[in-house]
Order: sequence, then C-alpha cells, then structure tokens
Amino acid sequence: MFGLRRCFYRGKGNIAFSQPEPFDSIPLRFENAYGGVDEAVPDPPVKTINDLLTIHPGMYPRNPAGRGYLVQESKDAIEALLLPNVECPADLLTPARLVTGAAAHWWKQPLPWSCDWFDKTWYPRVSFFGGAARRHSRR
Repeated sequence: MFGLRRCFYRGKGNIAFSQPEPFDSIPLRFENAYGGVDEAVPDPPVKTINDLLTIHPGMYPRNPAGRGYLVQESKDAIEALLLPNVECPADLLTPARLVTGAAAHWWKQPLPWSCDWFDKTWYPRVSFFGGAARRHSRR
C-alpha cells in the first residue's frame, strides 16, 4: 500500500512518481486500486440508442472505479492523475507503464487489488457469461 503519490511529466515518455506520503490507514477498496477511465479518449458519435449502452472506450474493464489508468499521454492529464494506493506487489504500476498508448492495450496493465466486492458486469466475472468486457463492433 502507498500513501498519496503524484506524477510529474518531464517530456514525451519521461514520467516520474513522487515518493508516497505517510498514512495511517487506507480503505482496501476498488476506488483506491488501479483502474479508472481516461475521459480524454474520444467516444464515437451516438447514432442509435444502442450506442448509448456501450462502455466508454477509455474505461479500464477490470476496475472502472479505480485510479491511475491513462491511455493518452498529456502533461495536464499526467500531472492531475491520482495514482493507486493499493497495488499487487508483484505487478506494480511504474512510470514506464503509466500510459498505455491505445485503449486496446488495457489488458497489459496491472491487475487491481481490493478486498471489496465487485459488480457482476465487471471483468473477469462477465467473462463467465460467455463474453469478455469489450466494445461491440458496429456494422
């Protein structure tokens, strides 16, 4: 577990994390684990009512409630980003892994850790119903 940490943007591909601040306790919830939504990823235009039901393309399917997920590199987004407090010790988020570069690369990112429950529509539970959490293709 980590206390509050900040990100620093030092130029293209050059990102650093601050040292964690001291803390007394942190809830082991998905809100404090790796994940979240990169709102800078553009949502396709809505043409039908079904388009409103698709997930945002910048959402991290394993934990949409978390923090630290970033698809596109920008100074403002990096320096405003909240980093996770709760992480898997064997699969830590590092500055080199912070920006995925493409929403399709979400599966390469760290696994979220939590002692909280998660919804039946979240990954990996949804995969037991015959389909992975993904955006349906439009024809």
